[in-house]
Amino acid sequence: MASIVTRALAVIERRMPRGASRVKRWFVQYLVPFNRRIGLHIEYVAPDSSEVVLRLPARRGNRNVGGTIHGGAIMALAESVHGVAVLWQFPPARHLMFAKESRIEFLAPARGELTVSFSLEPAVRDRIASELEANGRCLIELVSVVKARDGTDIARLTATYHLRRIRIRERA
Repeated sequence: MASIVTRALAVIERRMPRGASRVKRWFVQYLVPFNRRIGLHIEYVAPDSSEVVLRLPARRGNRNVGGTIHGGAIMALAESVHGVAVLWQFPPARHLMFAKESRIEFLAPARGELTVSFSLEPAVRDRIASELEANGRCLIELVSVVKARDGTDIARLTATYHLRRIRIRERA
């Protein structure tokens, strides 16, 4: 199924570049099973990924027995913002991104709706582009902070990702 989605995204990005962001949004929110299950929602993505905001609603299924948001749901939110920022700039039809290492620090209990904001800095974006061009792959470390509605820091994720270019056979 992933290869079908990848091929479809390649066609959409080539033929309807403005519609590609809607398809990517739909993919992240609905085709990634865990994101759909926890209700992860993309609030905003700047065209250059200078600002990406995701939201995680407080749902019964997201809470643990203590009534706080489950750590796995918080981790998914913190990590997904990195994927959205990078793959909006480096299309998923042409690139794969894998987490190589993740370290999450839980700072406070989460009891309500959570948000995470992230900015893919131009220098990082340029480094990724040049390494992908030169080597076909890149290693990057990104940091995000999950916040409660009142602005309290809930968790901090530092993750290292492997990004690589994939080849898709073009139809003649």
